Amino acid sequence: MKTIAIICLLGDPLLPAVSVPNSGGYNVDSLELLEFMLTQKDWNCVFITNKSDYMTEDKQIIGDNITIYRVLIPDIYIKNQNLISEYYPKIFESIEDILDLHNSRIDLVHSFYWLSGKVAYDINKKYNIPYVHSAVSLSVDKLSCGEAPNCYFQFEWEKKFLKSAKYVMTITDAEQRSLTKKYGINPMKVVIVGRGVHKAFEYPIRTPDGIPSQLTNTVVNISRPVTNADFWNNGAFLYMGRLKRIKGIYYIVKAWYNLYMDYKENTPPLWIVGGTPNEIEDVRNQIKKFVSELQQLESTQKVVWWGYLNPEGISTLLLKTLVLVCHSKFEAGGRIIIEAMSSGTPIISTPTGFGADYIYDWCNGFLVPYADESLLTHRMRHFVIQPLLSNSLGNIATQAYQRIKTRFNCYDKHITLYNNVISRNSNKISFENENCILSQIKAEVSASRLTTYPYGKVMDDTNYIKKIIEINFNICCDSIVKIKQGIWVVDFAEKKLVVKKLTSKLNMQTLWCPSDNPVAFTPETQLDKIVNICSKYTPCFRIREYCDVNSIIVAEYCTKLSTLPDFETMLDCISKQEKITNVNDYKHLILTRQSVLGKLCSAANMKVSPLWRKIWDKIRQQFESSLRLDKPTADYGWCYGKSYIEHVVQYNGTIYLLPTETVFPAEWGYDFAELLTEYYLKLNWNISDYMKSYDITLAKVGLTSEVFLPVCLCSASMCLLKKSVLQYSADARLLNLIDYLINFKILP
Repeated sequence: MKTIAIICLLGDPLLPAVSVPNSGGYNVDSLELLEFMLTQKDWNCVFITNKSDYMTEDKQIIGDNITIYRVLIPDIYIKNQNLISEYYPKIFESIEDILDLHNSRIDLVHSFYWLSGKVAYDINKKYNIPYVHSAVSLSVDKLSCGEAPNCYFQFEWEKKFLKSAKYVMTITDAEQRSLTKKYGINPMKVVIVGRGVHKAFEYPIRTPDGIPSQLTNTVVNISRPVTNADFWNNGAFLYMGRLKRIKGIYYIVKAWYNLYMDYKENTPPLWIVGGTPNEIEDVRNQIKKFVSELQQLESTQKVVWWGYLNPEGISTLLLKTLVLVCHSKFEAGGRIIIEAMSSGTPIISTPTGFGADYIYDWCNGFLVPYADESLLTHRMRHFVIQPLLSNSLGNIATQAYQRIKTRFNCYDKHITLYNNVISRNSNKISFENENCILSQIKAEVSASRLTTYPYGKVMDDTNYIKKIIEINFNICCDSIVKIKQGIWVVDFAEKKLVVKKLTSKLNMQTLWCPSDNPVAFTPETQLDKIVNICSKYTPCFRIREYCDVNSIIVAEYCTKLSTLPDFETMLDCISKQEKITNVNDYKHLILTRQSVLGKLCSAANMKVSPLWRKIWDKIRQQFESSLRLDKPTADYGWCYGKSYIEHVVQYNGTIYLLPTETVFPAEWGYDFAELLTEYYLKLNWNISDYMKSYDITLAKVGLTSEVFLPVCLCSASMCLLKKSVLQYSADARLLNLIDYLINFKILP
């Protein structure tokens, strides 16, 4: 029988996280280790923590193999840890008394956090008992975030006990880097163990409708809720954690309130989990200073204080959460992030802890620097105007979590390290390089398709596709190869075909033009547009066959050009498109300069970015001038809606554009303006030199400069808007193009 002393001062495992002051993820860590050790019957465990107002027992026997001991640390030293060195001798003396009861049988010490690490170091010096240490909130990491450590001498203590430990276990890659680079710890001694999640997050006890899972074998379709409770059905922003300044709670409330001022009753509520009644009241009093109508918002359930909830309760709220909002100035890990990922919930996080390691913009959430209230508001706004984004990013978050889970194996690693130390095994322990998780997950989530359940699900199994085309198209496949997501190449009878499976897609334009409905494009909608519109768009390559039941399209195999065709060639290709004689026959967005002006005005009201606000007035004046002086054109044509450069192909010596489901009717000239903008941005043209001969170019497509250049300004401005909203940045070349178009003599 082996015996381990686990020292978790300031981290009582029986104190529920975020239930009382000074409790949090550290308490969950110690509880999970305790629960794991209960299953290890060949180990005895002496678990040492400290007393509190809520846990006063000197000794508790937990199961057959664990005893919890608590030593006294007066509140004055917990609240002001700069004084703790004065009381430390008494702490160590109390722990010595406990160890003397077991000294002859203790094989190993495992310490958590800096205070326990100091104890483990002194035990090793006096009793020659080896120890391992779990890093929790390293002082250098706090300092790098601009936050002071818990006491001024923490770093000096850490330097001693970290180097003497047999192994140092970390939660994140950032901690591993800090230990090796800033503390000089041998990299072979540092092991990333990560963290697990409570089973309730992977397998919630309720369905998305709030029904206990045990009452149903199937999840009710969330598009047909069984309850009429709006507060439950409509989704919410969720914060979970301690109600402390360092956790960014005030920035989160301010960002939410910014949205509320824009959207009023259409704003999803803010749900806040954690804290005691007294802590909640203290935070409320601070919030009232900048949200005077807080009490009214609470009465209408726009702001809901849930207080302490157990994992089952939190997992239930995550079922109806649009996005988890974390805004900590510093996190050693941030367990709630991986808990949310396991639940299929996207996260807005600061780049610290698990947020820095596992959150990627537009993949499973967004990263926002601490205290950037404008960007935080901006990212939260996405989920107001495109609620299906939550499900799309959440699907990817779940995939990423499964990859993380299989590589952490947190407590199996603990036992491996324990056994290696007490056996005095000098062999190096080899764990899979945790740094590879980052690149693998990033590659996976970047390649994942944005699904929009309940509007549709991805079906990308190659055997499934093979069966569909054989049955529906009477094609006997010699071979079928998946070349990218949703696209296959089929060989049959010495011919090649391309097969594309349409899936639901988010309408990303709603993120910068909220009036642009619908919020999702179904496969049926896309197929209808391809079949009925692209057939009239002359430069588009023709579809061979289609299956409306399975949303499959089939076309001849064509070759992508190895080199980019010149602008004149592409212009000739697009000039073959048919003009629309009666645009009212089509129920698609009609793009005109007037509609662009409306979209840009709407975006300006959204306050999408400081950069956009600065240039907006100048663009608007130019638009309004051109609208007043130019006669509206009566000509309309089809706008391709995708990158021309990326979709140009060659078949039998003729250049075509690939079929697309994104075409829409537009004022004559938009296709050419889009093409010009894309060539300029991708090839970094000298726009001034090119425009010297634009009159000859425009004559080929029947446009005058008075019409074409304002349309170019529209196109470039919309491109800038999309960059500004989606990426919160702008291309310098795009700004140069807009500046050129604004200053060009386009008006009589």
